[in-house]
Amino acid sequence: AKVNAARLHETPLHHAAKNMRVEMIEILVEFGANIYARDQHDRKPVDYTTPGSSSAACLQFYETTPMSLQQLSRLAVRSKLGTRALKVIGQLDVPKLIINYLCYQ
Repeated sequence: AKVNAARLHETPLHHAAKNMRVEMIEILVEFGANIYARDQHDRKPVDYTTPGSSSAACLQFYETTPMSLQQLSRLAVRSKLGTRALKVIGQLDVPKLIINYLCYQ
């Protein structure tokens, strides 16, 4: 699935923020969701949270804390491989530990 796909000008992260789903916010960000994406009202996901809520704190954390190089590398490889990533990753000539990491295992 494309974590940044917009439906009715809203990303899945906007939807998760509106519904205060912290666990979904974390999963979407881990898989590359853009925390700075703006909807048709020019609002970011954090703008739909209640100040002081756990979902607001989660999104504010991601806005102020850059992803690790390790996570950015994983996202870059998976993005380059596209929708066939899971099939192709297993065929890479790299250690099994790296394959497991790329497959989120």
